[in-house]
This record gives sequence, C-alpha cells and structure tokens, in this order.
Amino acid sequence: MHLLRKLCLLAIVLLLTAPPAQAQGVVTLDWGGSVLTTDVYDLHSAPIAHWYTRTRHQYLITPADFANIGLVPTGPVTFTSLAFYIEGWNGANTVGYGNFLIDEFNISMKNTTVTAVPSGFDNTGGFTQVYGPTPFDGNQYNVPGWVTHHFNSDFVWDGVSNILIDVCHQQTWTPDWDYTNTYAYRYGFPGSAGRQQYYYSDGLYNQICSYNYSYSDNALPNMQFGCGGSSSITAINAPGLVYVPNIIPINYQIGHPTDDFIGAIMFNLKTPQGQLVASETLSGINCVGGNIINGTYNFNAMNVAPGWHIIEAEFTVLNSCGFEDQVIIESAILLLPPGAEVCEVWPGDTDNNGVVNYADRAALNTYIHEANLRPTWLNGPQRFRADAASDPLTYLRWEMQPSAPWDTPEGCHMDTDGNGVINNFDYIAIKMNWLKIHGINPEKRSTAFSPVTFDMDQNFPNPFNPLTSIHYSVPERSQVRLVVTDVLGRDISILRDETVDAGVYTVQFDAGQLPSGNYIATVNMVGVESGILFNKTIKMLLSK
Repeated sequence: MHLLRKLCLLAIVLLLTAPPAQAQGVVTLDWGGSVLTTDVYDLHSAPIAHWYTRTRHQYLITPADFANIGLVPTGPVTFTSLAFYIEGWNGANTVGYGNFLIDEFNISMKNTTVTAVPSGFDNTGGFTQVYGPTPFDGNQYNVPGWVTHHFNSDFVWDGVSNILIDVCHQQTWTPDWDYTNTYAYRYGFPGSAGRQQYYYSDGLYNQICSYNYSYSDNALPNMQFGCGGSSSITAINAPGLVYVPNIIPINYQIGHPTDDFIGAIMFNLKTPQGQLVASETLSGINCVGGNIINGTYNFNAMNVAPGWHIIEAEFTVLNSCGFEDQVIIESAILLLPPGAEVCEVWPGDTDNNGVVNYADRAALNTYIHEANLRPTWLNGPQRFRADAASDPLTYLRWEMQPSAPWDTPEGCHMDTDGNGVINNFDYIAIKMNWLKIHGINPEKRSTAFSPVTFDMDQNFPNPFNPLTSIHYSVPERSQVRLVVTDVLGRDISILRDETVDAGVYTVQFDAGQLPSGNYIATVNMVGVESGILFNKTIKMLLSK
C-alpha cells in the first residue's frame, strides 16, 4: 500500500511532442518534359531556367500543381526540403574558366494569393528564408540529377494558397574576369507563362538579389518537396519513477483528424547515453480518421537494472503530405530497487514546504554556509531529464522531478538545477519559481498575509463605491510602485511609488471623482537586496 501510494505521488505526466524524424516521402513536380539536349546558348528564348553568375529567380507553384499528383491536403502541409533537377551545359558544365562557387545561395518561400509572378519580382516581404545563405559548389554537379536543399527552418504551406519561391545566388568575382569565371547550369522544363521570372548579371551590372529588373520565362524546373510535420496525434504519459523489477505502464495517444492509417509504436528503453536496453513493439493499430485511440502499454522492466533511463516511443504515423513517417517522443524515468528512498524535488523549494519564497533563500544560504565544514554536502547524484539537450531550462521547470537521495536529507532539494553540485547558481530556480506552490490548493490558502512573501491581495470591498482598500506585503526592503489604470491602460492614480521596509501594508483608493466601470491595479516590486522582481494585477469594479 505504501509502495502504491508512493508511485501515485511520484508520477510525472510528461506529455511531449517532439519534432518528427526526417520525412520519408517527397512530392515530385515533373512538368512532363524530357531532358534538354540543345546546346544553343540563348538565355532569353530557351525554355530553361538558369543558375548563372549572380542570378535571382521567382517561381509560382499552385495547389493545382500538387492536386495533379494527388496531394490535396485537408490542412497545412510542412515542407522540409526542396530539390531541383539540374542539367549541365550540353553534358558538360563549363562556359568559361575557373571554379564555380556561389558564395551565397538562398531559398525563401511564402504563401500568396497572386496568380502570376509580379513583374520585377515580389519585394513586398512576407517571405520565410528556409535555406541559406550557404556556399554552393557547382563543381560537384556536372551530370544531370537532383540537388536537394534541406531547409534550415520548415516551410508551412497553408494548403490553399499559391507558393512563391525566391531563389537567389550571389557569387564573388575577380575583377575583369567576371564573365569568364563562370559555370552555367541549365535546369528546368517547359512550363506556363507568368510562372517564372529571373535576372542574371555579371560584374558589369553588380547585381544583388534585391534588384528589380527581370526577364520572364515560361520554364519551371522539376522540383521535389520533402514532406514533414506530422499531422497525426501522438502523445505518451509515463511515470517518472518505478520500483523494479516491475512493468512500466505507458499511456499513449495515436490517431489522425481526418485520415485512416495503420499505425505502430516501438517502445525503447535506453540509458541516458542512448544505449538500447530493451525494445518492444505495438503494431497493427487501426486508426480511423477523426478518432483518437487512447491505450496503455505495459513495458516489461522485470530484468532492467535500476538507474536513470529514457523511455522512447517511436510512432509510425502520417506526415502532413499523407506519407508514412516517424515521430519520436522521449521522457525520463528513474528505476529504483525495492525499498529505496527517493527525493521529490520542486526546483526552488529548498525547504520542501510547498511554496517558494524568501525562506528558501535563507535555507540555501544556511546550507551552503554549514557545508563549508562538510564539503561532501555540496555534491551528490545528478537528476536526469530526457529533453536536457534541447531545453537548457528543463531542470528549473516547475514540476516534481524525482531524484536519488543525497548524503543529507535536504541536499537533493538544495540542488535546484539538478547538476549534482550545490552553489550560488541554485538561486536561479528560486527566482524563476518565486511564490509558486505545490501540494496544496492555491484557492484554499489563507488570505492572511505574511511578511515572508511578495504579494498583493484583491481589493476589498469589490465592487466598491467610492473607497476600497488594497493590501500588499514585501519580505525585504523593496521598491514598490502601485498604479491604477482604466481598461484602456491610461493612468488614473499612482497609489505608491517608494521604497518600503519588509512588512504588510494597506493603501486606500478613492474613486469618488471617477465614473462607474472596471479599473485595474498593478503592483511592481523589486527586492533591494535580492533583486527579485514581482508583478501582479487585480481587477476592480466601481459601481455607483
């Protein structure tokens, strides 16, 4: 019974949605042409697109283009890469002399309602730069083939607008050799008028990618859009601590708002260093569009050694293009042998009394002072969080974090940042989680003020006419500014703007000259010694 109570008390709900793995599918826009073989050097009439010296392109892609290949999305689509089919110049890639190295290669995209590329390029903004600036070495592309650019940040197509793609290539030149130090690539097939424009230049024009002049062309390159961004529902809820040998109950969610698919979940138990300890798979999950499946999987941990581990759930679901894809969600779990003690850490609550306030600073001060004679008090086992690599503040997050016991009963609570060392950096969690509480219902707290906390009470009476009182408290000498504003944010009255000593204070607000309505009182407090900031607002109703 004690064990069950402990498990319930220590369970952490980790409902995380991790970025999806690299998309497994691509959408290919093939305009139906054949590979160009002409060796006619005509920049303005050939149905081609150019990467040539300093060049800028804009292409317009429509929902009909995607519909023609079967992509009719029911919601936003996330693209993670863009590939172009490139052909060298007549089987080779040399026009002049020297190496072809574009110093900056950029791709930007945006959703748009325009139905043709604007004359002179669209420079109105709204683009998302998804790739670059990145050097591009043309010497490695001297045969026809796909060249893929994996985005720095995903592009979300809303599924109904046209997409305007802006491609910019800028090259640094040697004086007097601008034109001849050039490799020219031709890529693309016949398209539709009004769907592409470009501008090229050698050093004589000193063109940059914001240049407005353009040539029109009726060629669109063959393109491949990499699909990502899971549109499926995925989540896990795993306990933060389990005594072993035992099973680990993992609650999961899987489904899709509109589409049917057969899903699967691979559950992996790993060490914090990523070494696989055990793996089990739940397959053949029949997901019906519009229905979310909630289930529990009992993972066998009967032969797993105690210690910190990662629970990894790899979902096989659908990405935003409707292709099969994987989404990985991770959470941390502490496995303990039977009878082992565990420490329940709420980062910042160093005295473990359910609230973070001035007393926690005092407790940490005292502990560090006394530990000067006992250095072992300052070191102990580290905590572990699965998202530590991506979230530097995860150990300071206000939620219960299980920890292995220290040599001193309070040591684990003093190590607020979970790094296994107690020092001045542990004050950061106290500041971040100031006045947060756990273990009691904040609605049922006593309304009595204490001089050990920053706080401001709701005015009384409320509604009021025309007088009302506001109480506030500070735990140390502090700068206090208390201002009343109307609902439009205009200052009505500055009730306090001064430095006060620690204590509980009352201020009266007289609204005798004001019309009935809602007013807002805002207090800003700064501890003189600690530098701790506290802000709070309350709404007041004047009823005459």
